[in-house]
Amino acid sequence: MGTEFSDWAKVRAGVGGIFHSDELPRYGISEQEVVSVKKQLGCTEKDAFVLVADEERKARVALEAVYQRAQELLKGIPAEVRKANADGTTTYLRPIPGAARMYPETDVPLIKPDLKKIVLPETLEEKMERFHVTLGLGKDLAEFAAKSDKVGLFEELVEKYPAIKPAFIAETLISTPLDIKRQFHHDPEKLTEENFRDVFRYLSEGKIHKDIFLDVLIDMITDKFDIKRYAALGTEEIHKELLRIVAENKEAPFSALMGLAMKRLAGKASGQFISSELKKIMEKGH
Repeated sequence: MGTEFSDWAKVRAGVGGIFHSDELPRYGISEQEVVSVKKQLGCTEKDAFVLVADEERKARVALEAVYQRAQELLKGIPAEVRKANADGTTTYLRPIPGAARMYPETDVPLIKPDLKKIVLPETLEEKMERFHVTLGLGKDLAEFAAKSDKVGLFEELVEKYPAIKPAFIAETLISTPLDIKRQFHHDPEKLTEENFRDVFRYLSEGKIHKDIFLDVLIDMITDKFDIKRYAALGTEEIHKELLRIVAENKEAPFSALMGLAMKRLAGKASGQFISSELKKIMEKGH
């Protein structure tokens, strides 16, 4: 109980602890001094005493706390918050707040805000529905876009570039990075939001073509990006160039034509797009 009394005194009054007669003489207090204190307090054989050494105000609060805890012994376990110690014991922390101490705070004036101008935020379900119905994204893509950490960037780009299909923007931000990781084994995490802003700005300015978006993003990841390397060519222009290559090399196999096309169209279209168009031309030629 000496430890328990001490805990109450420390918490309630902020004192360093207490002296109690069960542990004395000790701490520089002699047997003769213990006898003198008992005599001064009028202690009988079965009485105990507590001493507190501190400022009078704090000492009085500490002694009142010890007295209160001693009275609680006759009532049973008090309602209080206790801390579990490593040795299996518990230590007093604070009393359990009464009704007057529970939230809402009773000493803070109520605030009644004007709710007329408050606009509720869009829910996730509402956002997915808007992406699907208003922006024309497929249901799966709408859900991925709404839940993506790039949702803010997606909405920014959709608003800034109304001529670019929202589905293409969403695919570029969400699906293309996955393709870069799975198929080409590059780290899409190196792409910053500024990188994505740049490629869409270049697209809107006609400096790159959307057919080479994948190549451009990979170049950005590998620090090979240089806008001067790219010249935007539409599908029609690329098709004409491929026709010219095939006409100039009539007996050449597909692999040879592909090699020539990649050299001539470097940076102007993706390898996948060139391969697809070249195959179509060769099939028609046969």
